[in-house]
Amino acid sequence: MAVEKAPKTNPGRAQQRVQLNKDNMKSAYCNFFTARANPEEIVLNFGFDDLRGTATKDPHQVQILHQVVLSTTTARRVKDTLVELFRKRDAGGVQVTAQAVPAEKSN
Repeated sequence: MAVEKAPKTNPGRAQQRVQLNKDNMKSAYCNFFTARANPEEIVLNFGFDDLRGTATKDPHQVQILHQVVLSTTTARRVKDTLVELFRKRDAGGVQVTAQAVPAEKSN
């Protein structure tokens, strides 16, 4: 398990240590996604399109591998993190790692 320090992203919030347990994590290469939203959540579907750019079947089928359902607060943090990662990567052309600060528990 990796123990990583959360970056300073909100000056009014104390830094928090996060322990990542990757024991049950699964990985898959995805080159396709869909997204939809409702008032409470954002739903992302990730998949693999093995005929990308050369579709000959109708209808074209894509294998959906993962569905991720996010609260709107978490989805916004994911968006902000991705924007920052691309900004840094495009500016320096180097590999960049970022971590979002864990969500505050709400009741």
